[in-house]
Amino acid sequence: MVLIGRLAMTDLATKQQAASLKQHQATAPQKSVWVSANAGTGKTRVLTNRLLRLMVEGAAPSEILALTYTRAAAAEMRGRVYGAAQAWPYSDQQELGDALKAIGIASPTQAHLTRARTLFAQLVDAAAVLRIGTIHSFCQSVLRRFPFEARVNPYFRVMEEAQASLLQNQAMLAVMQDSSPQTAESLHHLAVVHDEGQITKLLHTLAQYPRLLALAAKHPTEMKRILFAGLDCEAAADHPTAAIAHSKAELVALPKADEARLHHLVAAWHEYGSPSEGAKKAKPLADWLQKDQTARQADPLPYV
Repeated sequence: MVLIGRLAMTDLATKQQAASLKQHQATAPQKSVWVSANAGTGKTRVLTNRLLRLMVEGAAPSEILALTYTRAAAAEMRGRVYGAAQAWPYSDQQELGDALKAIGIASPTQAHLTRARTLFAQLVDAAAVLRIGTIHSFCQSVLRRFPFEARVNPYFRVMEEAQASLLQNQAMLAVMQDSSPQTAESLHHLAVVHDEGQITKLLHTLAQYPRLLALAAKHPTEMKRILFAGLDCEAAADHPTAAIAHSKAELVALPKADEARLHHLVAAWHEYGSPSEGAKKAKPLADWLQKDQTARQADPLPYV
């Protein structure tokens, strides 16, 4: 058992040494490398060490451009670079030599040690800024630097996802408001059997398939049947009036227990709610509960 344990530890140490050797090779400024590895295996550390080694071996910070995908990764990389450079001036000869060996410099020279000690002073110099950012931010800087060639406004702003989603919904609402009577009628039918979120999702999906929209323009009846079938309300395609009436009837057909809960809710609103809640919520629902089934079906909104 002891022999097996020693063999396993020896094998693990050999693999760790091989991995460290490959990482040191990847930090060499003389080589162009492509690093591929699983999450959490040290890719950011390798890139950080490569940046440090570039500068320790003579590259000016302003000559380096490091790009990553996310702002978080860029901030982490910047923090590691500045953290190491800030600690090196206070390290003794042995500690600094070990630190440089850890980033891949096998035999640090006096010139390496000197550059490492003065690196932080270079980084805090505004003229020697180290550019670490995202691919998107780099592309934005290029467009702002050459707006005429790119034919863009130099004062453009990048739209955030939330703002883009809001504008898309506003555009969709404007299109629906200006739509033809046939489209408005179809949306009305869908609104009875599905909520706003499902219909919006459907419209967003359709917008991604222009050929599908072109097919709908040529064969509206068939496309209408397909869409209603996809929303699990195929009957509404051929007999919309009957389907809507059936849906309303199912909606207002309350079990006695549910109707009792609604009466309890009205009483609670009157007793504990504000005057506005009593006027806007309690009274319309109370009036609706006093109606018969036919009247309820004709006006289900207070219950909805």
